[in-house]
Amino acid sequence: MKILITGSTGFIGLNLIEKLYKQGHEIRAIIRNPGKACLIENFASEIIQGDLKDPDSLKGVFSQVEICYHLSGLTKSPRISDFWENNYHASKNLINEAKRTAPGLRHFIMLSSLAASKPCSSPEGTKENEPEKPVSSYGQSKLCSELYLKKAGINWTIIRPPIVYGPRDRDVFAFFRMAKLGFIPIMGAKKRYSIIYVEDLVDSLIRIMDQPAAYGRIYNVGEPESYTFAEIAGAICRASGKKPLLIPVPEFMLYLTAPLYELFARLTGVSPLLTRDKLLEIIQDGWVSDPGLIRQDFGISAGFSLEAGTKKTCDWYKVNGWL
Repeated sequence: MKILITGSTGFIGLNLIEKLYKQGHEIRAIIRNPGKACLIENFASEIIQGDLKDPDSLKGVFSQVEICYHLSGLTKSPRISDFWENNYHASKNLINEAKRTAPGLRHFIMLSSLAASKPCSSPEGTKENEPEKPVSSYGQSKLCSELYLKKAGINWTIIRPPIVYGPRDRDVFAFFRMAKLGFIPIMGAKKRYSIIYVEDLVDSLIRIMDQPAAYGRIYNVGEPESYTFAEIAGAICRASGKKPLLIPVPEFMLYLTAPLYELFARLTGVSPLLTRDKLLEIIQDGWVSDPGLIRQDFGISAGFSLEAGTKKTCDWYKVNGWL
């Protein structure tokens, strides 16, 4: 099957493209930075340099494509406008190209985010049919991308993952590195979060690929259980074989440090660990989703527990010299 992938050189994209390649699919990847082509050259049969923000660079990308995985997106930036350019407008350009030139496209699968839904701290978790109330510009840009896709007139499915972790991830990796240094800051120890190991997310994406029953559906994915931040930190400690000091961080400190991280990011071009927009998500009581619908429709459920996933992730970091 011929598959188009955006975001193929990102953390989730690298895991997806490798598994699709092993299954024998023909993969066309769009990349913006040609310097990253080396990451996927062993898996993609065709690598196209293009920028989703530039519609002209997308001409012909859907030729003979049957499946499209749209994974590309921006999660952190000190500039609000970046979210709209890289999430909403970029998605809009790709969807328009699909509408215009892809009569043979069977399925357009968009990776969105739980941030496009709404905060939830109850154990039951938020469901896909509940009214969305994103609290951040990032979440709003992802929701608007979803709404545009819904009206496109093509076969679509939207996946809303919660926190994703696993091999090649750099966000949760920061906490593994802190554990090695002997401390982990805890921001709201009792707040609850849904979480998913990247291999489970990739499996979900692949299993719905040729499922017409998934057309026109939004699916939450993740473990059936949610965890407090302290529980997640504890699993990271056990996986690392360390007993670092867990340091509670008062919320007011986040308000003070977020602008400093943004300033540092603007001066250096480094992706900020914390921004005022991301802070709007962090201060919520929790981000818990109910993955029951995708289990009901296709029997898809997370295979990795937090303990197993953090252990496998830590082992990958060590083998590959990250830790």
